[in-house]
Amino acid sequence: MPSHTTLPQVFTALGCMRFRPYLCPAATAWMALNFALPLANITWRRRCAKSCPEDGGSWGRWREALCALVRAFACTGVTWRMVLRMFAAERGAAGRARMDRNAHPAVAALDYINLSAAPGLIMLAFKPLRIGYALPLQLVLTCLGCARYAGSVCSHPGAQPPQLRPLLRAAARAMDTAALVLHPLLPQHGPRSHSGTADCVSLLVLLQLGSCLLPALYKAHEELRLFELHQWQRAQHGLPLECSRHEHVYAAAELLPSGRAACLWGALLLVILWEVAVALQTLGLL
Repeated sequence: MPSHTTLPQVFTALGCMRFRPYLCPAATAWMALNFALPLANITWRRRCAKSCPEDGGSWGRWREALCALVRAFACTGVTWRMVLRMFAAERGAAGRARMDRNAHPAVAALDYINLSAAPGLIMLAFKPLRIGYALPLQLVLTCLGCARYAGSVCSHPGAQPPQLRPLLRAAARAMDTAALVLHPLLPQHGPRSHSGTADCVSLLVLLQLGSCLLPALYKAHEELRLFELHQWQRAQHGLPLECSRHEHVYAAAELLPSGRAACLWGALLLVILWEVAVALQTLGLL
């Protein structure tokens, strides 16, 4: 079973176990739908693989449309509202003060990362959808379906327990310091607010945009390698080279750095995305 199908089910199962006492009927139905879609996909893929092993049958023809639908489904904002509601119910049942005392900073940081939807966005990046379609679609859905909820998430008490605030403040200051390297090269915007909520929002959007773009760069490299192998195999069999709609994307992927240079450019991209998140917040778009 492919990891891009099983991992979402693992995260959904963990969410069900944690919030089981607080699941309302609508949340239960939503969780069940999150289980049913991957299972239906597995069944469909295996049936088509048996009946049409050459091209995968209907699954091979429609898998990219299905992946686009799954991406849109995952970024609707329904999950945000349900998670925040269940966080509120959990904190109300356990007692906010007791939960704040007992929660370890590492647990609070993991909760914050889960609230950012970064794990889900990374997993969505590896669905079988070509990068020429996946990157613009995922970027739009990340902005419309995730980043616009950052203010609502960070204004919720469950997103900023006391033991997490020093970590968020330190991370925001570290990104501000790193951004000084590029400060003269980037468009200028107003001064950044240094409140706890502002730090939370900026870091949340940074996680979301980074989880969208960094895996996309890796996937562009992988698709370029597979496309070159495919072209070589066609040439070996005396077939003409295939003309792909995504050739311009693969041509751009050839310019991307690899190896250690890719790590450096990835860090540079995170700094740029931090400035983007700060600018969006300063302009009142978050």
